[in-house]
Amino acid sequence: DVFSASGKRALILSHELTMTGAPIVLVSAVPVLRSMGFEVVVLGPADDGSLPLFLDAGAAVVTRSDCVMSSSLWGLATSADFVLANTVVEAAAVSTLNGSFVPVLWWLHDAFAGYPFIAHRIPKTLDSNVHVCAVGSHATAAMHSVRPDFNIEQLIYGLPDYAAEKFSHYDLSYAGGRPLFATVGSFENRKGQDIFCKAIRLLPPETMKKASFLFVGKAAEPEMMDAVRSLTLMFLQMWDVSSVHFTPEVYSKYLDVPQPAHEKEAGYVIPYGDSPLDRDLVGEMVYMDIINRANRYVHIMTPYLIIDNEMITALTYAARRGVEVQLILPHVPDKEIAFSLAHTYYRR
Repeated sequence: DVFSASGKRALILSHELTMTGAPIVLVSAVPVLRSMGFEVVVLGPADDGSLPLFLDAGAAVVTRSDCVMSSSLWGLATSADFVLANTVVEAAAVSTLNGSFVPVLWWLHDAFAGYPFIAHRIPKTLDSNVHVCAVGSHATAAMHSVRPDFNIEQLIYGLPDYAAEKFSHYDLSYAGGRPLFATVGSFENRKGQDIFCKAIRLLPPETMKKASFLFVGKAAEPEMMDAVRSLTLMFLQMWDVSSVHFTPEVYSKYLDVPQPAHEKEAGYVIPYGDSPLDRDLVGEMVYMDIINRANRYVHIMTPYLIIDNEMITALTYAARRGVEVQLILPHVPDKEIAFSLAHTYYRR
């Protein structure tokens, strides 16, 4: 038993022990629980930075790599007087504790990205012992997208300043008085940098030149880091940084960021940019190359479909030689004219 023989017991379930938002919030919760008379134990995977902070805050920490999915470890909860389950990742543990005698606070911080992969583990209904809170309307809407009947209250957190001596200081003077938009956190899909990148790409060039953008974090997913690097390169090219000395060294200080080694993946995510101001048909050539090289399938998702005869020929020839060709377009349009124009190509 990791708890002492007497006193109130609180168990915190965390899917990671990193220096990102959710674990740091839990560090802040430890002294609050202790002030209420609780002895606090934290259950999480291997330390990725925040474990010493939990210890300094007065909690005991148990680390196991399989803690998110191991029901035997959740047995600690049966000897606790209160359980704090952090983020939707703890859905399996909450499902097991649902309907038990142990009070559970399920604290949601998550965006929409992770829900398709974990929705099947979320209980269909919650008993009175499980209380759900979220850090804002976005996290609430994410859960309501799969469990619309859940009663979710708002529990907003404030973060202490851990940036004093342990982290690099960033000089933001390069913004030159322009509005600065920043995102801080590990580079991975559930953190939202992909949405940020898409939003930036939608900005008109004249608007983009009036603002500065800053991405701070470690490369947890190589695809996400590659997307940020690609966006950085497009931004530099738009500003004609290399117009005088077009050499790789011009870009290296912005792009050559050390990244951890990753296992080889089965596919690729390759962002690219095109411009109507030159004669290089980058976008068309990328698609033509993909279509002509395909052996099994080509699935293209696009908001608009306006193609020329060369593209139509490539698509139809690929289909005739046995390649599965699928074009995926929106059912509800954002632009009626483009939507109507796209329909003229459907019969081909």
